[in-house]
Amino acid sequence: MVSEQAVISITEEAARRARGILEKSGKQEASIRISAKSAGCSGYQYGMSVDESDTEGDSVVEMHGGGWW
Repeated sequence: MVSEQAVISITEEAARRARGILEKSGKQEASIRISAKSAGCSGYQYGMSVDESDTEGDSVVEMHGGGWW
């Protein structure tokens, strides 16, 4: 059996601010989606968005009372 480890670590302050973003968006039950994609020679391009559902292949990380996809 392989145990899955968290792929990211979220500080309590980051979680507090994320909850503020969700409240401001009116989507308190949603999560913050954190993404990375290859950007060619410059490495990776990172993004964050408010998302109300997970998709196949997502890793869900719950820390400090929030969900992260």
